[in-house]
Amino acid sequence: MLRQSSRTHSTYRVFFTMLGCLALVPLASCNLISPLCGTHFINTADRSITSFAAFDTGVLNGVRFYERSLEITNVCPDEHVTSTFSARMEDSLQLPMTVRGYIFYSLLFPNEETVLWQNASQGGFKSDSVEVGLKQQFGEDPANFFVVLRFEFPTSGVEAQDFAYFSSVVDEWEIRTSYFAFPGS
Repeated sequence: MLRQSSRTHSTYRVFFTMLGCLALVPLASCNLISPLCGTHFINTADRSITSFAAFDTGVLNGVRFYERSLEITNVCPDEHVTSTFSARMEDSLQLPMTVRGYIFYSLLFPNEETVLWQNASQGGFKSDSVEVGLKQQFGEDPANFFVVLRFEFPTSGVEAQDFAYFSSVVDEWEIRTSYFAFPGS
């Protein structure tokens, strides 16, 4: 009788240990998203929904740039923001091209930046992400920032020719930004 009781006790102990472990699994795999934030958003801009005409342009030190910038406002500063920049260019480029993506949120802090191509003569497809925390700059207030994708190459001196080159070598581009809304917005 004592032997059977010991076996039963051992079976119950294993059963409750397993049950306890199973109860902890959801807690161990939970996402640690701040309860102070609102809805999660993914903002996407790409060639299919925005034409090249939506790019800002300028010339600086003989370099033409085209950049697409998006302002994102009412962001919860308790969670990091992630932006992924992607571009596909013609395989062979006549002019060296630099492509960079960055998040700008303050004059006091440097941009979080990725460089997809640096003075490249070969295109192809590239994608990279940057992540930034906004809490230090904005504290408990709603945050805002700009996400920028920038293409740079030596200018011909004629804007129409530069635009024709730019739009002919850049096949695809995309900016995808993940962030949480400020609560109540």
